[in-house]
Amino acid sequence: MFDRSISTPFGQNVALARLLFDTLFELGCDRAVLCPGSRSTPLALAVAETGVELTIGLDERAAAFYALGLAKRSGNPVVLVTTSGTAAIEALPAVAEASAAGVPLLVMTADRPLSLQGVGAAQTLDQVSPYAAFAPTVRLELAGAMPKDVVQAGLRVVALATGLPTGLQPVQINLHIAEPLVSEEVVEFPPASRLRRPPRPELAPLPTSESAVWFDPSRRGWLVAGGEIGPGIAGLGRLSDTLGWPLIADSRAGGWGGEGYPIRHYDAILAAASSPALLPEVVVVAGEVPASRPLGSWLQRCREAGGEILHLVERGGYRDPLALSTQFAFAAIGATAAAAAARRARCLEPALFAIEREVDAWLESELASFSEPGLVRHLHRSLRAGEVLFASSSMPIRYLDNFGGHGAARVLANRGVNGIDGVVASFLGAAEANRAPSVLVTGDLALLYDLLALRQLPLPEGAAILVLDNRGGVIFDRVPPAAVIPGPVNERLFVTPHQSDIPALLAAAGIGQIPVTSTASVDQLIEIARGGGFAVGVAAFDREATGIELDRLYSGAAQVVRRLEAL
Repeated sequence: MFDRSISTPFGQNVALARLLFDTLFELGCDRAVLCPGSRSTPLALAVAETGVELTIGLDERAAAFYALGLAKRSGNPVVLVTTSGTAAIEALPAVAEASAAGVPLLVMTADRPLSLQGVGAAQTLDQVSPYAAFAPTVRLELAGAMPKDVVQAGLRVVALATGLPTGLQPVQINLHIAEPLVSEEVVEFPPASRLRRPPRPELAPLPTSESAVWFDPSRRGWLVAGGEIGPGIAGLGRLSDTLGWPLIADSRAGGWGGEGYPIRHYDAILAAASSPALLPEVVVVAGEVPASRPLGSWLQRCREAGGEILHLVERGGYRDPLALSTQFAFAAIGATAAAAAARRARCLEPALFAIEREVDAWLESELASFSEPGLVRHLHRSLRAGEVLFASSSMPIRYLDNFGGHGAARVLANRGVNGIDGVVASFLGAAEANRAPSVLVTGDLALLYDLLALRQLPLPEGAAILVLDNRGGVIFDRVPPAAVIPGPVNERLFVTPHQSDIPALLAAAGIGQIPVTSTASVDQLIEIARGGGFAVGVAAFDREATGIELDRLYSGAAQVVRRLEAL
């Protein structure tokens, strides 16, 4: 496995930890993020000796989200190193998101020896049980461990993180480390025998007999693409083109060369549409179900009318939050779509796509360019293939799903179980891994929640942040409970309007910024990123005015839909 021996002047703990890191990096882990601590001293010295690219993060929570962003964009395992005690469980929010999103985040937690567990030792707690719901754990006591035990532990970690049938997932590596943590003893290990990364066999497509039933051009059908399904989206685009079925695509599903009939404004369209002629007889959902209430309502109508719904996934775990599927299949999405497209003849353009085209044209003419959804739409359309648009949860990702239209950039977001926690840190990691221009669009509260990430973590070259500052966000004005909760109560308990001067805070942190007053300012931000710089742009909006604009957009789009349905 290694073409060099291991030699360290810091004793047995460091030598064994170095062997573990070398094993992980040889098997495909390409980066590490380190949070300083005492019990993790041997781990810090060992990872530094490997010479791999290493990021230092002061706060474990932010560092964990940074590592999540790295792994989310690269697709390769990333190691996060923490010390013992509560520091070890600060990574849990990021691990929970990694579990839901299928991201290979490896959290290496230093721990006290087993002999000190459960006896009231200082800074000692159960570091394994909290992870049980989100990640498998590999435990290893360094004291007395043989080199072969360490190597096999590394192999097991990578197999768990990258293997099938579970697919990509986070893994905890809990290391019990006895004192002395380091010593002046020189320890050498000869080169280890060669190991190879566990293969990930390709998934098979849906069997031909099953595929023929589901992809039947004689029936009205919908294709639904969930977020971050990878290259499979291209096959779904071709299948949409072949069958004449609309492709309802989450903004994170990516671009696929313009083939097919993508329905990008599905939330606004389906909220207003009612014609039975649009009701599908069959729906194939690829990946996760997009988080859209109107889409869920139409899928419910489909089932009530006797329609069928196939849920097609590429990684383990049952995913049917709406409890509507009539069949659940574990198969390769792209290969399934390609095989089905090869057997079919092209059909007519679907009526739903004609509505999509008209709604998009109406938005292009009516959407105010300097508005929250207008800036997001302009940003989405201005970024190029290979560039990344990271969208914060709450309104920015909804603006993309409802008004973003068609863009070439890769869209990323933490949409598994996360709200606004760690948005900035996740973006910084994703931008670093992308090594191409990347832009984050976020609300003010998400920025303030994770503001220290801009001070504690390295700022990537070629990145920018667009902040929509309306002093509290509009999401809690628009969720169903807001209709029955008195305005002052809703504002105090949920909207939580802030009193922070965001430009002043950024200036105090030494962050370069520009005021955003038009789409030209957004273009300036993009060019700063393309030039290798880093900057933040703050666009100030009135929350009430944004709510009025959103009502106007939804109402106008609904009128377009109803007019076309009446024809």
